[in-house]
Amino acid sequence: MSGDFLEIEKHPVLTFKSTAVRPTGGTSFELDGDLTIKDITRPVTLSGEFLGWGPNMEGEPMLAASAKTTIDREDWDMTWNMAVETGGFLVGKKVDLEIEVEAHRVAEPWGVQGGKQVTTAIIGLGNIGKSVARHLVDGGERVVLAARDESNATALANELGELASATSVEKAITDADVVVFAVWFDTLKDLIAEHADLLRGKVVVDPSNPVAKDANGGFVRTLPDGRSSGSVVAGLLPAEAHFVKAFGTLGAESLASEANRTPRAVLFYATYDDQAAAAIERLISAAGFDPVKAGGVDAALSIESFGALHQFGGLNGKVVDASEAGTAVAAAA
Repeated sequence: MSGDFLEIEKHPVLTFKSTAVRPTGGTSFELDGDLTIKDITRPVTLSGEFLGWGPNMEGEPMLAASAKTTIDREDWDMTWNMAVETGGFLVGKKVDLEIEVEAHRVAEPWGVQGGKQVTTAIIGLGNIGKSVARHLVDGGERVVLAARDESNATALANELGELASATSVEKAITDADVVVFAVWFDTLKDLIAEHADLLRGKVVVDPSNPVAKDANGGFVRTLPDGRSSGSVVAGLLPAEAHFVKAFGTLGAESLASEANRTPRAVLFYATYDDQAAAAIERLISAAGFDPVKAGGVDAALSIESFGALHQFGGLNGKVVDASEAGTAVAAAA
């Protein structure tokens, strides 16, 4: 085309680089980014719609979305125009842009984050701990297992193969970058008191729920209304630890069975810590789920048992996917 427009001979490619995404309710979102046309880069905001997950030609899960905006072409040095006899101009200034996206996950090699080998310790091998260990190894993550009975940890590590090993609780914490305490709430408090110094600088993942069995075989909360186990655990950790509440928003059966489904099930998490957020998003994704942040530690109550974002709380037994999670988080806020 003419130099007055796109000059495709000199500039054959238009680029858009995203800088931020903001949910706006339901499946809608706003997408900020830098749009480059003819070597001129300016910020723009697009209105987007998440269209869902589905298999591609190879059967792998794909995300589909669309986004659009309207720009003024003169902002990118496309100023040519011509007056017409009837008044006005031949070419309008406004140009509509639409982007259609299909995307799939590209993971780093197993055990690597930012070029560094990563190890996750899983302390406790009940239903939650075993499921997390299996999912992470299936996702290519290296895990070190520890339990009260070390023979149980050794047996599971042997079952899981070369990405898993077993050791003592103390050595598991020492050797790991991330520590998942898959134990009952009271046990978790005791473990933190015993190993607090070793937890400095570690990402600490708390799946605990403050519950106990009642006389009828059901479960009841063991903390006062309005107080989360996450807030208690965060307060017990040394200041140098990086706390995140995660891996406890589904019942044990669903956590074991819903990994890598299409569309992916969501696991909510809560943290104020950027390092913890980055680590848990990577681990949740490796485990076969979609990570969705519920908020800071003050949102931990909503993702614990009976909370608004827990499977057996406000979600009434449902396992939600990413297209439903945004609405659930907004409703819980």
